[in-house]
Order: sequence, then C-alpha cells, then structure tokens
Amino acid sequence: MAARVVLIGKDSDRLFALGRAFTELGAGKVSYVESPLHATSQLTADEDPIAFLLMPGTRQLVLQRLLLEHQRQSSRARLFMLVSGTPDVPSGVTPIEDVPEVQSIAERLWRELRLALPRFDQGTLVSSFWRCTVSRAWDRQRARTVLLARLPMLEGGQDGELVADWLEEVRRAQAVQHRNLPPLLEAGHLEDECFQLWEDLTGVPLKDRIYPRFMKGLRPLSVESCIWVATQVTEALAEIHRAGLRHYLLDPATVWVLPDGGVRLMYLGFGREAIQTRRSIGGYVSSVVPSMADMAPEELDPSHPRSDARTDVYRLGLLLYEMLFKHHPFYQRNDPLAEMKAIREKVLEPPMESRPEMPAGLVSLMLRMLEKNPDRRPANAAEALEALKPLRARSALFRAPEELGQWSQEFLRTRGGEDSAGGGGSGESGA
Repeated sequence: MAARVVLIGKDSDRLFALGRAFTELGAGKVSYVESPLHATSQLTADEDPIAFLLMPGTRQLVLQRLLLEHQRQSSRARLFMLVSGTPDVPSGVTPIEDVPEVQSIAERLWRELRLALPRFDQGTLVSSFWRCTVSRAWDRQRARTVLLARLPMLEGGQDGELVADWLEEVRRAQAVQHRNLPPLLEAGHLEDECFQLWEDLTGVPLKDRIYPRFMKGLRPLSVESCIWVATQVTEALAEIHRAGLRHYLLDPATVWVLPDGGVRLMYLGFGREAIQTRRSIGGYVSSVVPSMADMAPEELDPSHPRSDARTDVYRLGLLLYEMLFKHHPFYQRNDPLAEMKAIREKVLEPPMESRPEMPAGLVSLMLRMLEKNPDRRPANAAEALEALKPLRARSALFRAPEELGQWSQEFLRTRGGEDSAGGGGSGESGA
C-alpha cells in the first residue's frame, strides 16, 4: 500500500505543483481540499499512512478542530504545516519550512512520511502452512518484490533464546546454495511476528495438486512425476543435511512446482537441534510445529524427543506416499489421539491395486523411509538419493514431466497468479 497525501488550502498553481511533485515521488493518491474541516472525513484509524499538508495561513481555531478529530479517531495520519520563521505550531503538527522550491518541500515531507510506512505491503497471499503465511509483497527497504513468510513469534522466554537460535539457523541456511532451494534473502522479527524473505518466484505449492481445492477431478500424479518430484526435493534436502541443518517442516505445502515443472523446497529454518532440544527439554513451546499426522514416531516418544536427519527422511516418505495415493496414511479428522496411535502402531499396506504400474523398488524405498525405527531408514537425504537413482534411470527422467508444468501453468492462469515478476529457473535435473 502506498502512502496518501492530502493538500489543504485554496486552489492555486503552487498547490497543484506540490501535488504533481508528490505523485512523481510515488504517492499512491493525492487529494485536494479547501479547508481542514473538509479533511476530517478522510481521517480513519485503519487507513494507510496519510500526510495532511496545510498551506500557510490556516486559522488556529480550525486547525484545533482538525487535531481534536484526529485524536478522537485514533488516526494514523500525520499532520504537517508549511510555516515561515518560528510560528506557534500546536502539538501534533510537524512544521515544514516554506521555501520557494516546491520539489524541496515535497521531498522533505516524503522522507518524513516514509518513516511511518510499514516495511512490507500487505501483498497477495500465495500459500499458508504451519501457522505461517507466504505472500508476494513489496519490500520498501529493498525496493523489490519478494516472497514474504510471516511466522508466529517463537515463544522462548523474555531473553528471546529461540528467536536467536532461529536467526542463527537462517543465517547458516543462507550459505546453502542449490538450484532447488530458493535464494534466502533475510530473516528477522517485527513487533509480534518473525519474517523470512526469499527471492520472488512463480510457483504453486504441491499440496494444491495432491489435495486440490479448485481444479477438482485431477488424476493422481504419474509415477514418473512422483519420482521426479521426490528426486528434486531429496537433492535439495541432501544439501541442507550436508550443511549440518535439518528441514523439519517438509510436506506438500513447502514443496513448490514451477511453470516449467521445476521444483523448489522452501526452507523455514526450524530444524536446528538447539531449537528442538530447548522446546522439549527446556519447557518452551515453538508455535511452528508439524501437525500430529506428520510427526515421526521418535518425536512422540517422551523418553527420546529429539530428531535428526532421519526424521526428514521419514517426512520425505510421507510426501511420496501422498503424491502416489492422494491421501495421508495416518490422518484422522479431528482425532489426534487416533493419529498418534496409527503413527506408533499401524502397519502400512499401500493400496497397490490403485497403482499397479508402480515399480516394486519404489514401494520398498517408500516403506523403508517410513520405518518406525529410525535406524532402519536411510541415514540422511544423500543415502535416500542413492536409493532413488536406479528408479530415475529406469524411468529415463532427465527433464521434468510435462504434466507438472502444465498443471502449474493452468493453476496460475486460473487463479490469477501470473503477475509475479520472479523467474522459475530450469526444470532440468543435475544428474
């Protein structure tokens, strides 16, 4: 949202020249009113930042009435007044020296007003997951469009230990480079929330393909597409593991499909062991945790609450299962206790009759990833990637399957997501 400017004074060439200067500087809207009393209708408590600029000669009584209305409405507007010399200006009004150069006046007020603007505009919602929202927003500090993740503030006591751990993890993650990891620009906290920035990109969360809200009646992804997505995600995850990090929140919402069929894994920085240890042992609770159905068995064990790279591998197995069968193996609607029991005890029997074309090696690998005992799973993403290689070679997957790119393009076209300025990158594999 851009700031607005309301110019108050008699019609004059100088007044309109000021208006043109503000428009050139980027004001979202410039309005003209003759009297301060006519401006009170534009004072609103929830409006974008507004500057009211009063021209010289405004009577004190009229100005006081405007100030009273400003206070009554708890308006966010800022009041400025052009003055000469050192006149008596009421509290709540910022004086600006009246100089002949209209551009100088506009630039001075614009600098003041920009301080009142929030760093990010509201943006367009792209996705939501784990109590986080991802929007395509304008970053005024960087003067560019970014992907903005707004995260609930971590609860770590007054000393902010969890926030500090999270920021350290994100700083480490910024050094991890892989084509399937969107460049991570920054992380921080504003008021009562944390935020994270990625470079802008055009894509659709995989959850909208597995569990479509809009494009109903879609067939399950082909086995080739499932292997392609799993391979791209595993390659990115292996890079994260090599850096000594963990993903922790891997699921269909954090995997994005680009219009060319490329895949990106969004990383939120909550996998650091110090964060999880402090959550479980120190008595703190992070607001960003997996849903019960996505918890690994070891995370439900009170005697062994920690998790490691094998927990990421487990959630990779869940992702593969959901892609292939379009349902979650442990999800029980509104019944977390039943989910917990299923995670600990249920013996998985994939409905193979619905996917007779699925190679036995893929089923075996998926079930190995979903072993309840972490020691029986691949030790990390690199080991899982090695196990995927024979399946990729058999499928001759050297480029993204067409159905992925076609679905992403159709979704973006029908849901109005084509306005992004970001690039998608290549859908080619690096193998």
